[in-house]
Amino acid sequence: MLFLLLWIGSFTASSQSNSPLNSAPSPLFTIGGDRYGAGQEIESARETDGDLFLAGWNVSVSAAVAGTAHLAGGKVTVEETTAGGLYSAGRIVAIDADIGGNASLAAAVFTQSAGSRIAGNLRVAAESADLFGRIDGALLIAAEEVVIEGQIGGDVILAAERLIFGPDARIEGMLFYTTPDAIEIPASVIAPDRVTYDPIPHAALEAEPLEQTSFDRLFAKTRIGIVIAWLVGALLLFLVAPRLTTRAETLASRHFWRTLGVGLVSIAALIGLILFLPLTLVGLILVPFLVIALPISMALGRIYATYVISRGLLKLLRPNLPNSLLGRWLPFAIGHIIIGLLFFFLPLLLSWLLFLFLWVLGVGLVVTKLPKRKSR
Repeated sequence: MLFLLLWIGSFTASSQSNSPLNSAPSPLFTIGGDRYGAGQEIESARETDGDLFLAGWNVSVSAAVAGTAHLAGGKVTVEETTAGGLYSAGRIVAIDADIGGNASLAAAVFTQSAGSRIAGNLRVAAESADLFGRIDGALLIAAEEVVIEGQIGGDVILAAERLIFGPDARIEGMLFYTTPDAIEIPASVIAPDRVTYDPIPHAALEAEPLEQTSFDRLFAKTRIGIVIAWLVGALLLFLVAPRLTTRAETLASRHFWRTLGVGLVSIAALIGLILFLPLTLVGLILVPFLVIALPISMALGRIYATYVISRGLLKLLRPNLPNSLLGRWLPFAIGHIIIGLLFFFLPLLLSWLLFLFLWVLGVGLVVTKLPKRKSR
């Protein structure tokens, strides 16, 4: 929300400015010495006298910052000196310049390049962290993999699954590390008497998955309940309106394209009325009924489209399918389960197209009338 407001503010500031220097809209604006900006590609290319606040997909700092930098994005890169501290979160966070204070970071991948220096403490939570530069203060880090190639002037508290020290790594303070198994740390990195190892209990590593939460169980029961509701609803529908299923089969086999067209026009008319009637004011009273009709049409469409497709395919294997209630309901049940699995495994776009096809075809099967045969 903060960065959304910053983006709105930056857009407003740039669009309202009449200064020749601001003739080209800029996603960054300055107030009280601090700079703010947000966008898809956002870069601070001018020096900042105060603090810096940036958010975007690709965020980069290519000019010096006198204060503290607050950065969030998909990829965050600090290429110039930040005299104050650094707070950053992103999928990838890279520090390629000096930080004059403390740095607190959260990232999937974090890299501190060689030649960079953090004057204060570094706090990191990441999936992987590569430290090639100098850290004058303490290091507090938790990551799946940690690679230390640089020098650390203070104490280190570290938790990782894999810990690797490079030939140039140095720790001048104390080291407290937690890994699944103790590792041999070269004396060139730190004297053995300044190292404390706290193992991760193997019982914790081999622990069985946590029991499902009440929400997970509720969600699973809800999905099962929805499937049962579909099957019971179709059974009742086939019981109450058997002629409609017979008519749907005839339409699908003899007048498929006409039925599909009628369904498309019917759905378009329903959605169009929902959007148009509020403009008439008088028709507002009908809008709630049309809104209720929309999910009903989806449900009926799903049932009848699934029914005619499943029964048609089964007839290819067994032409003489019974017309009893069970003979109609069982093909639907099989088809409903198969289509449900398709929704689960297909990509989102294909699932959406399949849903639209079933909706359009099913509505067409419900509303289309069989053409009368001409009497000779």
